[in-house]
Amino acid sequence: MNRTLLVLGLLVGLPVVLLVGWLISRAEWRPRDVDVGLRGEARRNPLLALERLFSELGVPTQASESLVAVPDGRGVLFWRASGRFAPPGLLADLGAWVREGNHVVLVAPSSGATFEQIRDDIEAGRFKPPLLAAFDAEFGLSAEVVEYVELDLGHGPRDVRIAGEIVVRDLVRRSDFAFPDAEEARVVSWRDEAGRVSVVAGDKWLENLALGERDHASLAWELATLDAAPQNVWIARSERPPGLLKTLFELAWPALVGVAVFTALALWRAAGRFGPVLPDEALARRDFSEHIEAAAEFQLRVGARRELLLAPRRRLAQRLAQRHAEFAALSPQERAARLAERSALGAERVAALLDHDQLGAPSEFTNAVKDLERIRKGL
Repeated sequence: MNRTLLVLGLLVGLPVVLLVGWLISRAEWRPRDVDVGLRGEARRNPLLALERLFSELGVPTQASESLVAVPDGRGVLFWRASGRFAPPGLLADLGAWVREGNHVVLVAPSSGATFEQIRDDIEAGRFKPPLLAAFDAEFGLSAEVVEYVELDLGHGPRDVRIAGEIVVRDLVRRSDFAFPDAEEARVVSWRDEAGRVSVVAGDKWLENLALGERDHASLAWELATLDAAPQNVWIARSERPPGLLKTLFELAWPALVGVAVFTALALWRAAGRFGPVLPDEALARRDFSEHIEAAAEFQLRVGARRELLLAPRRRLAQRLAQRHAEFAALSPQERAARLAERSALGAERVAALLDHDQLGAPSEFTNAVKDLERIRKGL
């Protein structure tokens, strides 16, 4: 039995082994590159390589998601934006900061939602870049979209991947240099009193994976050192303002703490009033009849005796309608006489009770109410 199984295993397994060996011998192994993309901080920060470049070169460097205030100090600001969506107050402060001897490198976006909006504004003729307006320059769209541009900032030609449709037009040619030319420049720089404003019409060369290619890192350093070696470098990755909560926590945290403390104290103070109200011991001993008596005394003091007599008179009228409907056809004198017979009161007294309102002392009012009730019970 065991021999039979061995023979069957050889007959089935040997061809399979031979087939696998033949396939392996015929297979051709080729390496394949798989792009796994950026990870970690490099994925969140597209200009991390630029930040590390200046740090490695010994320049103090600070980076932020967006520009919310003018940098505190002297140096160079790389602003990956257009200035189109920045608040006017920030732009005014930034212009004054430049004139004090600082340098702003404005890098226009080459793609994304911000670029699409800028392109629509340029096509509609409503795009006015604030930082360029002082130099009579404007943004435009290139007639020919190029991938690479050769630039020379005084250290020899640099092959740079600008890759964008936006160009800068130096209309009055006030710039120190404009490459490739002033009509459709990709890199332009102006002196502004003691400072400088430079514009690069494309940001592909600054991104993490591109900064190490070609001469991109050299271009970044040459822009930062156009006048002198920078004392500091600031990098703002966009002009999108931070969210409301982030702004409040960064700039208004003392006010938030005060509001939180005030809210906690208000809740603590109001917490004692939650639940049913405890009755007052003095009020709990009072009867409802005391309230009625007090209300009646008030009506008497203000002269509202007629209104107080309406209730017993109305009850008397209801009893007459229910038990003696024939009284409705009688005259007032006859009705008073008939009621006087039933109540043992004089006819004049009954007539006064039914119609007279001029009561004197409070005792008269009390007697009137008693007599009306006596007449009603006698029916």
